[in-house]
Amino acid sequence: MIQLQSLTIENFRGIREGRIDGLTAVNLLVGRNNSGKTTVLESITRLATRAGLQQDVLGRDVDGFWQEVRQLPADQELMWHRLDTANDIAITGTISETRLPGSDGELSYRQSMNQGHGNGLTRMQRPRVRSSCE
Repeated sequence: MIQLQSLTIENFRGIREGRIDGLTAVNLLVGRNNSGKTTVLESITRLATRAGLQQDVLGRDVDGFWQEVRQLPADQELMWHRLDTANDIAITGTISETRLPGSDGELSYRQSMNQGHGNGLTRMQRPRVRSSCE
C-alpha cells in the first residue's frame, strides 16, 4: 500500500506555505474553523489524482468532487492564496510503498495561470513522480 509520509503546500487556498511531516497510516487534523483542514485534504486528493486515482472509496468522481462540495463558480482564481495568481500552486508529497521498504518517491501537483490567453484559464502540468527504485 502507498502511504503519504509528508506534504508540502504552497499558494493553495488559505495556505501560503506549509509542511506536514511524519504522517502515518492514520492521521487526525484538528483545528478551528477556517484553519486549513479541508485545504490539506483537498491537497492530498489532488496528489492522489496525479497518481491515477479517479474515484474515492465511495465511488465519487474525484476530479469534480471539491468543486461540488465548495459550490464554486468556474473562476479558478479562488484556488490561489489571497487570489495572487502570480505564483504557482505547488503541492508535493513524499510517498512510500509499505510492502517494498526503500521505495520512497515524490508526487507533485503544480498549477499556474496561463498569462498568454488573458481569459483566466488554468494550465495543468503533468505530474512528476520520482522513485528511488527506478
